[in-house]
Amino acid sequence: MTEEAVETIVLVGKALASNQWTASEKEVIKWQFGLLGGFRTALWNDLARADDTNLAQMALAFPDEVLALSHWRTGDLGKRMRAAGLPI
Repeated sequence: MTEEAVETIVLVGKALASNQWTASEKEVIKWQFGLLGGFRTALWNDLARADDTNLAQMALAFPDEVLALSHWRTGDLGKRMRAAGLPI
C-alpha cells in the first residue's frame, strides 16, 4: 500500500469519527471512497443518476440522503471535504 493510500485511509477515518459532518454527509464520504455495503452503494448511485422528478420522489423516503447529495452537487460539501484533506 502506498503512503498516499495510507494517508487517505487515515483522513477518511478522521472524517468519519468527527462531529463536523452529519450522518448523511459521512455516507457521501463513504460512498466516494467505496466504503458502503451493496444496498447503500446502489442507493447512492441511483440517487446520483436520478433526474429531478425521480429525485423528488426518492426524497420522500430518503430525505437526509437527498439533502446530502444536494450539498455534494451544488453546496459546499466537496469544498469542505477537500479542506479536510480528502482527495476527491
